[in-house]
Amino acid sequence: MMKRVMKKKNVYGPEQLLDMALQNGVELIACTMSMDMMGIRPEEIREGVSRGGVAKFLESADEAKIHLIFGN
Repeated sequence: MMKRVMKKKNVYGPEQLLDMALQNGVELIACTMSMDMMGIRPEEIREGVSRGGVAKFLESADEAKIHLIFGN
């Protein structure tokens, strides 16, 4: 349904957005705990996306000098 609405509104789809992010040097990290809970196997993750837990994400975020904001 989401893909259909995006196409109707002339918005890039999730695959295109992921491709553009990777082409522009964005580091994508798939959460291994979420993968385990949803039954996603490592081979199902697209090429160019690394896998890691919270520690890997926080390390990458610190090196990138970004700020994390948590809220409700």
